[in-house]
Amino acid sequence: MSEDFKVDFSKFWNYKSLFVLLLIAYLIIQFSLMVSLTSLNGPVYGGDFYRDRGFIESVVQGFMPWEDGYYLGELQYYPWLYFAVLGFLAKFLSFNVDKLMIFFPLLTTSLMLFIHYKLADLLFKKELYVKFLYLFFIISSIVFIGSKGTRFGEFVFLPASIYFFLKYELKHQHVRNLLYSGVFLGLTSLVHGSKFLIGLAFFGVYLLFDYFSNLKKNGFNGVWIYIKKYYSLFASAILVSLIYFLPLFFRYGSSRPNPVMQYGDTYITHLGFGWLLTSLKNFFFNFSSFVNVLISLFVVVGFILLIMNFKRKESKILLSFFFTNLVILQHHQITRPLFAFWVFVPKLNYFVFFKPIFFAFGIIGVYLIVKKFSKQFVKFSYLLVFILVLSNLVVSYGNVREGRWFEHGTKADMTELHNIGDYFKTNLPNDKAILANDETSFGLQALSGK
Repeated sequence: MSEDFKVDFSKFWNYKSLFVLLLIAYLIIQFSLMVSLTSLNGPVYGGDFYRDRGFIESVVQGFMPWEDGYYLGELQYYPWLYFAVLGFLAKFLSFNVDKLMIFFPLLTTSLMLFIHYKLADLLFKKELYVKFLYLFFIISSIVFIGSKGTRFGEFVFLPASIYFFLKYELKHQHVRNLLYSGVFLGLTSLVHGSKFLIGLAFFGVYLLFDYFSNLKKNGFNGVWIYIKKYYSLFASAILVSLIYFLPLFFRYGSSRPNPVMQYGDTYITHLGFGWLLTSLKNFFFNFSSFVNVLISLFVVVGFILLIMNFKRKESKILLSFFFTNLVILQHHQITRPLFAFWVFVPKLNYFVFFKPIFFAFGIIGVYLIVKKFSKQFVKFSYLLVFILVLSNLVVSYGNVREGRWFEHGTKADMTELHNIGDYFKTNLPNDKAILANDETSFGLQALSGK
């Protein structure tokens, strides 16, 4: 009878099954971190997590998401979609705001991994091992993202926009792919204004590059071809973004009564070309540990492979995006002296998107090199890369656990502070305001939503 039974795991050895296994493992890793938090892992006075908490609490207390959480009667200057979603969930389903914020990233990272699952299938096609290691590297690098609303734009909406643009360019030139790309880019503006600008620049610069590359073929009349072909992307993105931008424009015009993009830029003069070179050095040549040295090797090989295959469309698009990002990181060198305006520069850094892609192309590059010397060593080399990524996961997990503010979130007793917030929630009407110094008012608003 035993001869009638078979043990065959081959049917499970496919991309979809591996993705599901990785996703489950990813959720377990994150949950093991989240469940140990008793409060948000950030400072009450001035921290981004508690800033977002205050805006969410404001919605729970009856304010509209587009109403400013700090200034009574003003419009919200931060993109507010995240605050609206979590605020309404907490209000109408009676969720605890802190617990909701702590565990909501499970949804963020699940969607993030799914988008990269689709993106890997588009870029690496039948390279099963490469696609698996690409997703595993993302998990190992982004073990824990925290409870900031901007993360949804950075890790979900903008990657989804890029995916549909690439799908249009590389696979199916259906208008719906451009529309999806534009809608997701527009949604990015509702949670992360800086990443919305990055997306516009990525697509705009690439299309300009592509147009001038084909100038001999299309002539100057080709500009209308490009407009007709791609206007749906930009039109849909801008239309969705007007949900956030239009009320601000009508209320404040071109003035900036609350220039949030400059709050963290008191050191803007230090973010010159030298800073950019340092950022590139850390991206390509991270020698802080043996694991990072090996990862850097793959990233460099992948970058070189894309350059060597620049005629391939995916190489042109990805390298165009990357070099556009470099230029954007120095935009203040021009806009600051000419217009006294700049966007918060560090928020324009999107290297987190490119590193896994370059790493995966690096695996392909190393595979092509190893294959020339020993075909038998190829599968063993994949095993070595898996061990490398696993080591990166262990290190990243330890870094999160040992982080100053994560430890604060596991040990801090916030009872007394929440009691103060509860007092204001009970005794302060929504048409009244609290007058206090900067840090105190920040903390009170974060805890009470008033």
